[in-house]
Amino acid sequence: SQTQVVPRESTFTESDTVLDLRPRRRWMTGLGIVVSLLIVAFLAGWFFNTRHESMPELAEGEVIEIVLGEFENKTGDQVFDDALAEAFRVGIEQSRFIRALPPRLGRETLQRMKREPDTELTREVAAEIAVREDADRLVTGGISKFGDTFSVSAAVIDPGSDETVFSVGETAQNENEILSVLDQVTRGVRSYLGESAANIQKDSAPLEKVTTENIQALEAYTRGVALMGAGEPEEAQSFLERAVSLDPAFAMAHARLVTIFSNAGDRENALAHLD
Repeated sequence: SQTQVVPRESTFTESDTVLDLRPRRRWMTGLGIVVSLLIVAFLAGWFFNTRHESMPELAEGEVIEIVLGEFENKTGDQVFDDALAEAFRVGIEQSRFIRALPPRLGRETLQRMKREPDTELTREVAAEIAVREDADRLVTGGISKFGDTFSVSAAVIDPGSDETVFSVGETAQNENEILSVLDQVTRGVRSYLGESAANIQKDSAPLEKVTTENIQALEAYTRGVALMGAGEPEEAQSFLERAVSLDPAFAMAHARLVTIFSNAGDRENALAHLD
């Protein structure tokens, strides 16, 4: 079925936003700023929250295959570099109807493309992976910061045409709301891809409950998982132990530690984390 393409945002030059700052016209400066902010707010709301005709609803047993591209961190805060990408994947993978290409297979595809396994998954690179793997859609995400607030967004792209066919965004008033807002964004993507509202409600738990409410714990967990994948369990253990020290109820981190201690033959610690 055909989908409506999201219009691209306009690009403003310096001349579009020049204000008269002479003292005798200060009231015009203030008015100009207010008008500019209103326009930006309107455009942001329109772009990030535009809803398009969703893909056909998926029947029980049907699966749509996607590639998860880069989750871009534009905040300048390194704590969000990999942690939110991991949470974004967890949110999408709660679905029984959406299958995301596993990172391991993504690295293997990059090698076939004659690229390094840790190549950044830019839109161009991720779209090529999606085409090679015959995925139905490419999904990307990102976070930006404006003052004290955060904007979390996601886009669905047709890898064949490289057209953005859906976008959604939500605003977090502070850092503590980010995972909750990211949860809303992932549910928006799942809904667009054809998962029914009833199934999303049935199969989903809030991201902060599935992972952790503590961003620093999530960052430590993400680094630990990456080190496990790189075959460095001892280094991974230290990060995962930091994760559970920051959030003792972080079940995913405990589960990874069970694996590490079990593989090392440390039954006592494995059982402790299993409990």
